[in-house]
Formats: sequence, C-alpha cells, structure tokens
Amino acid sequence: MKRILAASFLLFVIFLLVGCNGSGPSDATYRLIVGEELTIKLDSNPTTGYSWHIDGDFNKRVVSYEGSEYLEPDTSRLGAGGQEAFKFRAAGKGKTNIKMKYFRTWDPKSGPVERKVYTVIVTE
Repeated sequence: MKRILAASFLLFVIFLLVGCNGSGPSDATYRLIVGEELTIKLDSNPTTGYSWHIDGDFNKRVVSYEGSEYLEPDTSRLGAGGQEAFKFRAAGKGKTNIKMKYFRTWDPKSGPVERKVYTVIVTE
C-alpha cells in the first residue's frame, strides 16, 4: 500500500511539473517596431510554489518592462494552472535577450526547473 501511495504521489508531482511548461516558445525571436508591445505568456501554477521571473538584466534602451499579471485558468478545477503574462514595450532600436526562469522564490537552493530565452530585435 505504501508503494502505491508513493508511486501515485510521484506521478502527481511529475504531472504538475510537466503541466507547467511555458506556452511561449523557448529561444524565440521577436521583431518589433519602436512603440510596439510584446506580451510573453507562460504557463504557470502558483499552487506548486513556482512562478516565472525575469532572470538578470536586459537592455532597457531596447525594451522596457511594463509589468506582469497572473491570468486565471478557464476552469474551476482545484489546483489548475493559469498563465503569467509579462508585458514589454519596444523602446529603441537594437537587440536584447530577455531571460526567464521558473522557480520557487522561497527555495533558491533548489534552482529553476525551467528557463527560457527570448531575443527581441527592435527596428525604427
């Protein structure tokens, strides 16, 4: 019985982690014109303790960070994940990388379970 419970728990945890993969393509390149807005939406499930965060710096002369919000899931299913939407605006001509990481802020030793990199190229 203990083995069945342990196996069930392990499958549940794997299901949660697999279900939290970001919906935006990793290593994607976006081409924008100055003034355009870019929204990066990533699947997220804060009930697991994980959330997406910008990892490091990006060139703020190329894009500016406008904010983020959590988008609730379209279901009433308990523990269902939604999406985190990060908004940026093309500020000036150039190229930069926006790096994202999915981790538990209260457990930095465990490290990110997923990372994504987005290249943004802005033209006038």
